[in-house]
Amino acid sequence: MARVLTSPWFLAWTAACFAVAVGFTTWLGEGSSTTVRVLCILLGVLAASFVMLLIAWAAVEQHGEVEPAAEELPRAADPPPLRPQVEGRLTAGEALAGSPRTEDVDAWIAETHALLARERPGLAGYFGALATREYDDEAERLGAYLARLRTIVREFAA
Repeated sequence: MARVLTSPWFLAWTAACFAVAVGFTTWLGEGSSTTVRVLCILLGVLAASFVMLLIAWAAVEQHGEVEPAAEELPRAADPPPLRPQVEGRLTAGEALAGSPRTEDVDAWIAETHALLARERPGLAGYFGALATREYDDEAERLGAYLARLRTIVREFAA
């Protein structure tokens, strides 16, 4: 029935029926008090609603209601768990903390960023945002990236 009730033709005819019914009942109550005229308008609205619902019911009975088939949308596969991979990168980064060299830190950051970009692009942006900061030395830089990766493991990696 919902399809019939929302069709443009049915709505247009309903509006016309309401206009005629309310106009007729208002004409009947002309010259009466305001209360009687308001009751006449309500009576016209009720009569028009009743008539149009009867017409909708008859249309559904005659033509049947065709419900659209529910489509089964394909679901994306769940991504693989990220925690073991990120924890492995975290362990590798912590191993560098003893004597960080620029080349080793750069390689570790690039590999970790590539892993995050492949698995969770949003986290790669969060991790890579540290590149815009200035650091005094490689130990401080590595410490900032390790802290960010610990946050990712704790808060986001499931």
